[in-house]
Amino acid sequence: MVIIQYQIITKMKKSKFAFVTGLVLGTLTAFFLSPRSGKQNRELAQKKYNELEALLKEKGLDKKVTEIFGTVSEQSSKLYQDIHDEVLKNVSALNGTIAEVKQQDYFVAVEKALLKFKNVLKKKRAKTVTLRSYLKKEWDKLGKVK
Repeated sequence: MVIIQYQIITKMKKSKFAFVTGLVLGTLTAFFLSPRSGKQNRELAQKKYNELEALLKEKGLDKKVTEIFGTVSEQSSKLYQDIHDEVLKNVSALNGTIAEVKQQDYFVAVEKALLKFKNVLKKKRAKTVTLRSYLKKEWDKLGKVK
């Protein structure tokens, strides 16, 4: 029984690693094979980031932070904002305009951000499912732009 559980856990870890590795390699490949120059890519990414930031302005941040972290503090609010900014950064790195971003790509950007902050969230005993839900609901705001 223990051996089977160990094998399952090992397979899950390998598949997560393979997914993340493939995601990173795919992103890098798309970025470097882009027909635009590096400067144009950076300008496009910055423009997209600014547009996303304006669209997804946080309202009711204290309520969200309380539901996710249990209390509102400067640290927990900053952590939420950092994760939110990481999602925006991941989405802005995608090719194309905001209107061309697919829901699946947006959700992958959310998962990458959560993965980056995984250890901090664990230490804070954050409700990751609630956080993921809030971040994914931001897709609805993007959908209204299209």
